[in-house]
Amino acid sequence: MAYDTATLQIARNLTQTSDSPTQTTSDNANMLWNAILNHHFPSYKGYGIAFDIPKVRSAAENFLRVKLAREKDSVVVVVALRRAGDNEEMGRKVLHHELVESMEKELDNTDFDIIYGVAGVGLSSSVVMVVKGGHPEIVQDWISDSTSEAAYKMMTISQASPVVHA
Repeated sequence: MAYDTATLQIARNLTQTSDSPTQTTSDNANMLWNAILNHHFPSYKGYGIAFDIPKVRSAAENFLRVKLAREKDSVVVVVALRRAGDNEEMGRKVLHHELVESMEKELDNTDFDIIYGVAGVGLSSSVVMVVKGGHPEIVQDWISDSTSEAAYKMMTISQASPVVHA
């Protein structure tokens, strides 16, 4: 299975604006990740997506949190987004660091022992997993197209985790 036509169009639009980083807006990335996350974590399965713009200076322009709606909402995925123009090695490292910090804080407020994280810079992304009491593990190193077959499979694997759907 692949992403729907609208999601792929959003990705194409992001790619077109990525050629000129000053024109790339966080709206493009927000739209893409909202579509991707809604595909894998739909509301009819009990999920909701919360947007969070950092209040202090941050490498991430904003965070999205996928929560399983229960009596107490539980975070299952954290996504940290950054402008496509910042897609260089140092920017990626800083973004990963902030993502892991955010995920570790969420572990105190969730019913799950594992949280997945996605670092997204423009159309590129990487997947990280944090286990309570453990060390962060990169599950998928950086890939250049978050709508590719490999990225789709990675999101499906993360989604299918028995921990997430427990």
